[in-house]
Amino acid sequence: MKKLLSSTALAISLIFTSYNVFANDDIDLNTLIENAKKDNSAENERLVGNRYFNLKQYKDAFIWYTKAADKGDMIAEFQIAKFFEKGLYVKANKETAFIWYKKAADHGQVIAQYNVGLALEQQNKKNEALKYYEKAANQDDALSQYKVAKLLMEKGDVTSALSFYEKAANQNLLEAIKELGNYYYKKDDLVNAFKYAQMAAMQNDLDGIALTGSMLYEGAGTEKNLDKAIEYLEKAVAKNHVNSMIDLGNSYLEKGEYQKALAVYEKALKYKEAKRVALFNIGALYYQGKLSNSPQYDKAFSYFKQSSDLNYVLAIMRVAEMYEHGLGVTQDYTKAFTYYKNAAIKGYPDANYNTCVFLVQGKGVKENHDEALKYCQKARDLGIKEASFLIGSIMHLDKNLPKNSTQSLKYLEEAAQNDDANAMFILGMMHYNGDTVQIDFAKSKEYLQKAADKGHVEAMFYLAFFTDHKKGYLNDRAAMISYYEKAAKLNHPYANMLLTLHYGRGQDVERDLKKAKEYAKRGCDLKIKECCDFYNLAEKDGI
Repeated sequence: MKKLLSSTALAISLIFTSYNVFANDDIDLNTLIENAKKDNSAENERLVGNRYFNLKQYKDAFIWYTKAADKGDMIAEFQIAKFFEKGLYVKANKETAFIWYKKAADHGQVIAQYNVGLALEQQNKKNEALKYYEKAANQDDALSQYKVAKLLMEKGDVTSALSFYEKAANQNLLEAIKELGNYYYKKDDLVNAFKYAQMAAMQNDLDGIALTGSMLYEGAGTEKNLDKAIEYLEKAVAKNHVNSMIDLGNSYLEKGEYQKALAVYEKALKYKEAKRVALFNIGALYYQGKLSNSPQYDKAFSYFKQSSDLNYVLAIMRVAEMYEHGLGVTQDYTKAFTYYKNAAIKGYPDANYNTCVFLVQGKGVKENHDEALKYCQKARDLGIKEASFLIGSIMHLDKNLPKNSTQSLKYLEEAAQNDDANAMFILGMMHYNGDTVQIDFAKSKEYLQKAADKGHVEAMFYLAFFTDHKKGYLNDRAAMISYYEKAAKLNHPYANMLLTLHYGRGQDVERDLKKAKEYAKRGCDLKIKECCDFYNLAEKDGI
């Protein structure tokens, strides 16, 4: 997930949770003392201790708490523990404090149970800590439920851990809410992730606000809603949540509010972690002409270049493309290749493919098919389907590489299965010529037909040409003429030449010298001498 809810660690130093000390303020101190002496009860002794504690008369408070604690009063035991923890009247002693907290915990005092669990966890006695956390958790203490969940998750008991996280989250413990949000996001359960992100946002948690906005923008785990996304993201950006700046800019962009998008991206430039993306996005605004009536490639290139200098791979790709096509900068294939290769090294799929193409074509770099194969293989492994054709064709056609007919056939067939018309055409020709495979006219026709149906002009021509030479590729001569005509319209020179002959002689079609002349003109424009000769003769004869 791109943004997780960050957890603010709970305090783990031995600073124990306080108990709410109270006394019946309607009764004066002397009456409280008389009641305690009369019935000798732990409760009344503790109430006297509470009154002295509130009066900050810690010596007397300690004496009365001790009387109650000796009778097993868990609250008094808890208060004595606090005296030793804080050094009130007695010398501070955390070991003694722990002993008293443990007594209170064993008598069922929930906060003491949490504190003992915390102390044991600090000592890495996690199994013992878990027992005390569980006691408190079973009394609905949210912090203890959270701690139980953490320890159970460490043990691999995910189901039980989630149950305790949910109990704590239902008591609005922010840490538990965040843990659940992170867990479900990592598990790609975006519906639950969004639920807990919203719960965190309701507590005004900055990460929760930001993530809720992001998920609304992306339509992740909830219906996409740009207006609501902007509402949350604006709150996050107002508190300088950096990642939200990019999402907010993107949200404005989708709504067509380009100046607002620009303003947010420019704000993000101040932050190192967002700068390279912000630079790229500003460049994209200029590249797409969103800030004027037409693209501003020079400004776009400047921003893309700055972003690429910060190693943002999308910007590196865009700089390469602009050098390749001369957009906003002088066309330079060498620099384009350098940037494509840089992006390829960073694992960008399209960059690996483009680097392969440049190496195959010797474009901006010395032609090197062996090196090209490495990049094409990587591109293929990264999901670029077009790479299969290049791999297969390099292996098949480059006579300087070791011949591996099985491998080349494998990649070409893979490319054909990926609907690559060029691969289909080469396979059709291989099966016609018996090149690395046995001659198989049926397979040849099948591949050529598929390629032709995808608009491959050479496949159209050869389907007609092989039929013309009695190989039976097409069902009838009319279909043959039809494919010649399709190829001719796509400026295939020899299709125009052969149609000149067919219409000129009335072969397989009704003789039509005007049509023959038209095809001859097209063929002549494509530098076919025979077509020029026919056209000049037709002109001379007034056809």
